[in-house]
Amino acid sequence: MKLQLEWFHGSQHELRVKTQLLAVRGNHATAYRLQANERLSASPMDSVSDFAVKSFGFQMRCRYKINQESDFFVVYSRGGEHDLERGDDGLADSLSDSLELRDADQFLLKVRYAF
Repeated sequence: MKLQLEWFHGSQHELRVKTQLLAVRGNHATAYRLQANERLSASPMDSVSDFAVKSFGFQMRCRYKINQESDFFVVYSRGGEHDLERGDDGLADSLSDSLELRDADQFLLKVRYAF
């Protein structure tokens, strides 16, 4: 799921908010083996665990135009990722858990100035 909002307040101000959320579950996994005839066949002797992958990213960027070719940026970003061996929770739980991921918080000030 991806969401992007943009707001332009006048000709010199800009605010952008982007977020991306990913929740994938793999249930009822089946192991396969490559046979001598180069074909895959199910292998009942091997087991594969169910899994879940959760990822979240958020960025808020404010831009102020100093002049025609110069800008000042304020950026905040946050994100995280989590892998699980078993994916037995529901989709709603996976999405809400993803929003709580917080591996990295970054705050950035940037000036781009042209002479």
